[in-house]
Amino acid sequence: MAFNTSDDTDRNSAAEAENEFYVRAFAAWVLLLLPGLFLALVFSQWLLYLVVVPIIAAPCTIWIYDLLQLLRLLRKRSNKFLLVTLSGFSLTLLGAAIATQVYVDLSDSFPASVAKRSTTISEYAQESSVDVHSLLQPNAALKQAKELGMQASIIVQSPPHPLSTWELADQKWTQAIQHLESIPPKTEAYEEAVVKLADYQANQRMIAERIKAEQKASDSYEKGKRIVSELIELSKSVESYRDIDIITLQHMDKKLEVAVQAFSSIPSGTATFEKAQANSNVHKDSHQTIQSMIATLRDCHEMLPCNIAESQWLIFVRDFEKIR
Repeated sequence: MAFNTSDDTDRNSAAEAENEFYVRAFAAWVLLLLPGLFLALVFSQWLLYLVVVPIIAAPCTIWIYDLLQLLRLLRKRSNKFLLVTLSGFSLTLLGAAIATQVYVDLSDSFPASVAKRSTTISEYAQESSVDVHSLLQPNAALKQAKELGMQASIIVQSPPHPLSTWELADQKWTQAIQHLESIPPKTEAYEEAVVKLADYQANQRMIAERIKAEQKASDSYEKGKRIVSELIELSKSVESYRDIDIITLQHMDKKLEVAVQAFSSIPSGTATFEKAQANSNVHKDSHQTIQSMIATLRDCHEMLPCNIAESQWLIFVRDFEKIR
């Protein structure tokens, strides 16, 4: 009977210990609900942090407490060291698993929310910008077009002007037209922009004609200057007026005619017209002089050998120096 009574006592003690363990585990689980609730709010994972983690962490907490109590009962240092090492290793693994999960959740949750918030702010700013520009841009474009048109008009006042001036005015008209064409219909500035656009396009066409005329005049003027430069080099190659012959004079006369034609073809109202007219008049006189020298040499061949007058040659050469 004593033996049976001892067995019953042991069974009752074990049952009490087991019930005590469950009670303490439940109490630990209840205590872990508060931090679990905070983590669930942060990471939006209610099942994990309110059920799974507390269920695992509660008995682990009790086991750690029982291990500490066991350490007090153990007398050998080797047994204590082994128990502490195993417990520490287990806790390290558990902590690493939890930390990894937290890091993954943070990486997935926060950047996504920040990116979503940034996108929302960007979209809002973009929508606001569009609304503001839809109100201000047409009026601003019309104002800018008027300013450019005014500048272009001032630039070309009191012609004639060189080619670069007309090209600058053309650039400003082009920019002004682009501003007017950017104004959408059904805006306050649209009707005025349509009227201005027609005027500005007409002005640009006129400028285009002036550019074409100036370019043609400039090309003709440069052609005349180039031919006169060739005549100057040719006259310098003649060592003495006594060595000049009819063939050389006729060659020079043909070149001179081409230069006079180039200068005479430049229309009035262009930047080079006055200089071209002056050069044309000078070289018309040179043409008469060279014709006179050719006639002199022809008469010489029919009678006695002779040369042109030195004064004639000097006048002919000096006329080239009057080119502008």
